[in-house]
Amino acid sequence: MSERGWPHPLTLVIGHRSLVIFLAFLGYALLILVMTYPVVFRLGTHLVGFGDDMRVHYWNNWWVKKVLTEGGSIYSTRLLFYPQTVSLVYHNFGWVNIAGWLLVEPVVGGIAAYNLVYLANVTLCAFAMFILARYLLRSEGAAFVAGLVYGCWPYRLSDTVHPNMISTEWLPLVLLCVILLVREGGRVRYALLAGLFLALTGLSRWQMLVPAGIAVCAYLLFSVSCERARWSWRVVGALALAALVAALLMAVPFYPLARDLVTGEAGDQLYLNLEAETQTDLLAYFVPPMNHPLALLFDDLGYARSPARLPYSAFLGYAVLAVVMMAVVWRWQAARPWAVLALGTFLLALGPVLRFDGRLYPAMPMPYRLVGWLAPLRLMRNPHRFNTLLALPVAMLAGHGAAALRDRLARRWSLVVDLAKHRHEYSRWHWSFLLWGVLSVLVLFDYFNLPVAMVPNHVPDFYLSIAEAPDDFAIVGLPGDRQNAERYMFYQTVHGRPLLDGHISRVSSQALAFISSVPLVDGVYESGTINTRLPDLSRQLSLLAQAGFRYIVLHKELASREQLAEWRSYLVVSPCYEDEEVVVYSTAPVVGRDCSLRYALGAGIGLIEAALSTETVSPDGVLELRAIWATTTDPGMDLKVEVALVPPPLSSPPMGGNEGGDEGWPHPLTQVRCFAISPAWPTGEWPANTIVRDRYSFHIEPWLRDGKHRVVVRLVRAGDGGPVGERVEVGEVAMLAQERGFTVPDMTRTVGATFGDALQLLGYDLERGGGVIHVTLHWQALRRMEVPYKFFVHLYDAESESLVAQVDVMPHNWTYPTTWWEVDEVVSDEISLPLEDLPQGRYWLGVGVYHPDTGARLPVVEAPVSLDSSDGRLLLPEVIER
Repeated sequence: MSERGWPHPLTLVIGHRSLVIFLAFLGYALLILVMTYPVVFRLGTHLVGFGDDMRVHYWNNWWVKKVLTEGGSIYSTRLLFYPQTVSLVYHNFGWVNIAGWLLVEPVVGGIAAYNLVYLANVTLCAFAMFILARYLLRSEGAAFVAGLVYGCWPYRLSDTVHPNMISTEWLPLVLLCVILLVREGGRVRYALLAGLFLALTGLSRWQMLVPAGIAVCAYLLFSVSCERARWSWRVVGALALAALVAALLMAVPFYPLARDLVTGEAGDQLYLNLEAETQTDLLAYFVPPMNHPLALLFDDLGYARSPARLPYSAFLGYAVLAVVMMAVVWRWQAARPWAVLALGTFLLALGPVLRFDGRLYPAMPMPYRLVGWLAPLRLMRNPHRFNTLLALPVAMLAGHGAAALRDRLARRWSLVVDLAKHRHEYSRWHWSFLLWGVLSVLVLFDYFNLPVAMVPNHVPDFYLSIAEAPDDFAIVGLPGDRQNAERYMFYQTVHGRPLLDGHISRVSSQALAFISSVPLVDGVYESGTINTRLPDLSRQLSLLAQAGFRYIVLHKELASREQLAEWRSYLVVSPCYEDEEVVVYSTAPVVGRDCSLRYALGAGIGLIEAALSTETVSPDGVLELRAIWATTTDPGMDLKVEVALVPPPLSSPPMGGNEGGDEGWPHPLTQVRCFAISPAWPTGEWPANTIVRDRYSFHIEPWLRDGKHRVVVRLVRAGDGGPVGERVEVGEVAMLAQERGFTVPDMTRTVGATFGDALQLLGYDLERGGGVIHVTLHWQALRRMEVPYKFFVHLYDAESESLVAQVDVMPHNWTYPTTWWEVDEVVSDEISLPLEDLPQGRYWLGVGVYHPDTGARLPVVEAPVSLDSSDGRLLLPEVIER
């Protein structure tokens, strides 16, 4: 009900009160420009926000305009996740913001229109709260303070990436109309206005219907219990009419969503079950935003380093808390419903698990667990979003506290009392204005968080260059994860070409079907990178080209230096465009134009690159040849690659060129291996312009000689092994082999004992000193060996013939296994046997050779008759005395 002389809250009348309303709106507009600095100075050059989601909202504006001007369905598109047709039913359209953008964009341009809608939203939030508080408080000054709290609410001003989360200007108006509907006996005009404002709330963001519903239901419960005399069937009918009006106004845009919820399989996509991760830290209500002058005082707190502090500041404000407490203490009767609503919303925002200073306390019982299962609350997904609703009761409590403070000061200050008695209205007005000014300044300082983050609207030149291309094609952007896809959507508003991925509010498996079908880009939406382990590069690119993708665009500023180098190396061809920002590759490279053959081998096949895994290699090591193949024509046959490791000197032509003919090939010491060029994609299936990479690893034969070895490749037919084309040297590697000896050294005793068919013990040298026996065995290889045999030296008691000491080794202290020995090579190996722990007596030495895995000894097949060679051992004739 309106008091005598007080104009109706929704009626603008000529005179003093209308001027106050206008001045309040103007004051909010100017103060919001200050509190959102530097937005007003960068209207056409930057987007307000700090992440990437705001680019999606800008894309929403552009997409709706495109559909309205060119035709099509707003709720499906092929511009994202091309070539799939993806549903936008669950996409986050802020219809009210889009409508505002569409109205302003033709006049000021897209970027400026986006920022102006943002500024208008914040200003209207403050003004709408002023209208509600002005009616309830009967004080325009206190209402102005309440409007500042609501409009400059830190959660609102910090969450700049979600413009439809901050556009809650309709919520105070919904509540005002419901209050008027009840108090004015169910008048139809309030029902119609309540329905309109409720519809605008939903059309701003569907989720905002949840906090609106909580606020309205909270008031209705309070009214039924405390204002029962105001209720009648007419009031009930008016409430039903308001709900009906809201439903009718939202029906058209809401219908596709409702239809999918009923008939589709995507209903569960509305719930992400993130409640235990996205709650508000309890300290967030008491720690200022990151750009606040007092923020440095809290840097030691765990919450101060929380990533949620930047976009979702829930700071209440110290001055605001003070005036809220004044309302609770001095105006409890009037503040009670708002305090209850604030407490309930606060508890919801804390979520199901208490988080304090960055740590979780699962054992703490939280009220959210009692109601969090309800579908409307789950629709909010992130409990911290209830801080949007918290602004409403806190602002009203701040208004009550400000009015209470004014009344208390007026009663206690004799000067004010005297002025009131003498009806010095202007003096009283000046004094009140000063109070409201001080409180406003305190609120503004509380919520100071400047500068507001903005990002430039710059679009790389490449996208500008393809905007006017006459034909249709699609683009793959890398990195291709969801976050960067949002940036590519912004670029799309300039060039208009379809993208491989994108960001829609609920990504279905159907949207990712094509991405999942191409191994090269499978997983790019999660990892951001392509699969650089795939050998068949051109076949992977052709899958993209056949689907309509023309370019792969690497964004230098979005990828790490290592990642960019990896992509460049894998794609191998020359980019078709490059500047300081992007590197662009064609999905249909042509061999000879986009890349050249370094080595031509024959049958239209050559090597773009050939690289060895190392410059040096040891015997028994592994050498890997990394090759990138390409074709200029269809080979028409299955081929293999022959890789040869050729030591110098070589009887064939000298190093440095192709070697014709097979005479004298291969060199007797050449190691040759044959590999399938691409096991998964035989050359018989290769078309022209094929690009394939693979690796060929082979074990280095241990008997190759020391020095530089050439790596030579050629093609051979897969069937009969016949050569195709020429041999080509692709590199060289240094063999670090030990120097071999083929000369029999001098020795104190010759033996000439043969072990199996592999080794001959030529003789030995025996020395004793310092309690150690040193025996040097001189061996000669009778053949190349495949087994790294172990040698043993045993010491036997001469009386009992029992084994009392032994040493088991591989030659040269385990560094020169017998598998490395060449035929007729002589190897001398010294073995030491300590004697310190042996008792006095007479001992014999025995030597032998055995298999390291089975322990089977090589038999002594030939030995001097004077020596015992039984049981795979050869007893030396010397007697060792101790």
